[in-house]
Amino acid sequence: MADPNEDFDGEPQFEELLATGQRFKWGWNSETEEATIWEVAGPGDGLPTHNQQLEGAWGRPPSHSAGDKLGRAFLEPPRLSIQAYYGDLVPDVVTSWFREHYPDADIQPA
Repeated sequence: MADPNEDFDGEPQFEELLATGQRFKWGWNSETEEATIWEVAGPGDGLPTHNQQLEGAWGRPPSHSAGDKLGRAFLEPPRLSIQAYYGDLVPDVVTSWFREHYPDADIQPA
């Protein structure tokens, strides 16, 4: 079994997913300090997975040991909750993206 601190193959599953609203995932690239954010759908915490999306966007899989950060967000207007996995803090660039795209949302930590 892979070490969860080394890579993100074993993404956490969440039982409390919202039944309505929009669901997002995000990744923060420690090399570029840029965020990739996308809408998800489907079972579990949604598809595409972090590995699927970020490997295409970054040209490599995400790596926690390299400093990359991952998370999710839920928008059920007016509430927008943003969460980072593994107890990390949500990077400012992620919060800024959601503020820009959803200016009327009440952003709260998940």
